[in-house]
Amino acid sequence: MLRPIDEQRVQVLDGKGAFLNTWDVRRWLIRIFGVGGWGEETLDLTLLRDQARPTSEGLRHDVAYRAQVRLHTYAPCGHPLPTTDQAAVCGTSDMPDYAAAHHEALTSALSTALKRCAINLGDTFGLSLYNQGSRRPVVQAMLPYDPRSHPPAEDAPLPREAPDPQGEGAKHSGEPELGAEARSLIAEAASSGVDAEDVHRAFREAFDHGLEQATPREIKTMVDALDEAGSDT
Repeated sequence: MLRPIDEQRVQVLDGKGAFLNTWDVRRWLIRIFGVGGWGEETLDLTLLRDQARPTSEGLRHDVAYRAQVRLHTYAPCGHPLPTTDQAAVCGTSDMPDYAAAHHEALTSALSTALKRCAINLGDTFGLSLYNQGSRRPVVQAMLPYDPRSHPPAEDAPLPREAPDPQGEGAKHSGEPELGAEARSLIAEAASSGVDAEDVHRAFREAFDHGLEQATPREIKTMVDALDEAGSDT
């Protein structure tokens, strides 16, 4: 998503500047996040103008809509990533067909709002075009995203559950995917006479995921709990 945008993807119209087609944005969302790895949610669709003007050639229709759209994306494990909301107002004028005027105005508003959401994903989605139509990348570098630092909201739409890599009833102790802090926790528990299997089970009950996904704060919480249990005995 940091690469400069392909010149062949950019459309240019007089009075509209450089832009991407909506189908092209959808294509790249599928390429990067996969089928089912992203989605759009219409938060608002409001009719702002609906006027008919008589002319010598019959009625002509002026229509405008405001659309607000939310873009959802998901990590490969199914963890929902931060959402983006954007709005757009689009209209049509001097159209003889009433239904076509509404169709073009509302679909244009929805498509424009979606494309504005997508530019927050980087230059692949046309962010640089907002820099006076430049094709040169403007992001260039970024820090890696850690989904554990952004826990999903309680009302997050359709989060896909990540499969449990341990499996039901699997043995946890001594597995190589555990980080150094998690292994230290197991060692400390063992020195206190607590079985490693019990530590895994208690951790999963407390945080709803396994030790292989533990954050430093969660490890500290468990260490403090072990120390408190040891002092009580």
